[in-house]
Order: sequence, then structure tokens, then C-alpha cells
Amino acid sequence: MARSPIDGVIESFSEKTGWMMIRGHPVAVEVKSFIPGEVTQIYPGEGATVETYGLMFNGVFGVGGETYGLLEVAVEAGNMPLTSSEIKPEYGGRVIVGGSVVTLDALREAVKQGVKGIIVGGVDEKDLTYFLGYEIGLGVTGNESLGLTLILIEGFGVNPIPEDRFEELKGLAGKLACIDGTTHIRSRSMRPEIIVPL
Repeated sequence: MARSPIDGVIESFSEKTGWMMIRGHPVAVEVKSFIPGEVTQIYPGEGATVETYGLMFNGVFGVGGETYGLLEVAVEAGNMPLTSSEIKPEYGGRVIVGGSVVTLDALREAVKQGVKGIIVGGVDEKDLTYFLGYEIGLGVTGNESLGLTLILIEGFGVNPIPEDRFEELKGLAGKLACIDGTTHIRSRSMRPEIIVPL
């Protein structure tokens, strides 16, 4: 007689070898959604549809996947650059809104301070290449492991955020922002998303 080291169900037994296969009891796995809401549909083995009420904005390009944090506006106007001096330690864990362009030093400082995401008008393509450590292919993004998600509202280069959009984002400061920098240009059109549940 032998005692099993785990609780479970006998799955198979070999009379020839005496080996017994025991399947442990199922363990519930919790998968957190990056957005709060109500689960309206489950896709077994794939995921679920989460429904929420809020505001949604699309960017034109992004890097980094899904993340979330309280929205914080780091500059006074949509035509101001986001530099390293605007990145404060209290922005750790937050999604910050910059202005016309984010600098390479600001991106590095944001990672250092634990910023979850940056929403900005643009970025110099060379700065993004140095930040990533490689030249990015513009076809599919979203799996980069950067330490933060970057969403460009207007595109590459110095691109002020339109005043009405900047004021709208400013009015949402302090609210939860759920962002996804994933961009698919070639196969299916998928643009970065900024969702603020209300």
C-alpha cells in the first residue's frame, strides 16, 4: 500500500508497471482585466468580453501593451514638450498626459519613476529607437517590454495635442485610465486605445 503525495483523482493505472497517474484537483486561476466592468461573454480557453461605460480615444501609434493607472496631466498645454523635469516621483503607477512631444530623457525618467503609461502628441522616431534599443517595425506592436506603454495621439515628430482633446484629457485627471498601445497596421487595423471608465 502506498499513500499519494497529493489529493486528486486517479486518471490511469498500469497493471504491468504498477504506475498510477493522479490528476490534482483543479486550481482556480484569476485573470485580471485591465478595465473594470461587467463580464458579458466568456470565450473558453481564450478570454472574455468586458462591458464598461466611459470615454474612449484612439491614438495613431503606440508601443507596450495593456496597463492602467490614475490619469495625471504633466504639462500646462498640449503644445508643450514632456521633458524629464516634468516627470515627478508621485507619477509612479500613473498614466501621464504630455504635450507635443516626449523626449528620450523623459521616457527613461518615466520608467525610473514607475510611470505606467504616457499619452502624448508625438515622439522623435530616433528617440523611440534609442529607448527601445532597436528600430521598431511599424506593422505590429504591443508586446514590447518597456516598463511603460506609450501612445501617440498625433504621430511621429513634434505634434501638439489638439486643444479640445487636451482639455478633455485634463478634465479626466484623477480618474482611472486603461490604455493599450497595441498597434496593427498591416493585417487588421488596430489602433492604440485610451479608455476612461465613468
